[in-house]
Amino acid sequence: MQPSLRKRCCCVQSDVRKLIVFAFACAALDAQPVLDGKIEDAEWTKATTHSMANGGTLRVLPGGDAWYFAVQIPEDGYGHFYVADGDSVQVIHVSAALGRVQYRRRGAEWSTSDKFVWQMRDRTYSETLRAAQEKYFAENGWVGTNNGMGRGRFELKLRRTPGKSLRAAAVFVSGPQKQCYWPETLDDDTRNAKLIAGEPLATPRFDTAKWFELK
Repeated sequence: MQPSLRKRCCCVQSDVRKLIVFAFACAALDAQPVLDGKIEDAEWTKATTHSMANGGTLRVLPGGDAWYFAVQIPEDGYGHFYVADGDSVQVIHVSAALGRVQYRRRGAEWSTSDKFVWQMRDRTYSETLRAAQEKYFAENGWVGTNNGMGRGRFELKLRRTPGKSLRAAAVFVSGPQKQCYWPETLDDDTRNAKLIAGEPLATPRFDTAKWFELK
């Protein structure tokens, strides 16, 4: 092969490789739902859908470095995502603002000295909010939408480490009193009304073995 032709072929191969990498990058971005409170079906087609007790659905979607969750309940409301990682449980509150407390297990008891710090109150999705979400996720390992962004619709992004399993549960109050929860077998303090309202309990009972395993 002539040197000039060989050089041309190498350039073409390099360009093809760049296009393939770009295509995969675009596909990865397309697979990641936008946290805007809309829950578009096209974004969640590859998600696993679960029924919640007392109505509502929850979708789970793994995507790169994150787990994505989408909750739809019959009426506007608020609630919690619970994430267990060994001897710690994150209680992630979503209502008009977002907040989190972390419980740690000592022996047979769970306890915390944390208080909820309320943040992310913006109700309209924008480039400014998107940048704020990315910053919050980088600093905290999770971010979501508040109940002002989508009535009865909530989205959450949670940091994911490939090969590492977690356990998760979700409890939401729909309307004035109805609890919608997942898994449907939940019977511990994930459903405690005071905790769901944003008041940490001193020694809650968490039966994480009954929570859904993310792996």
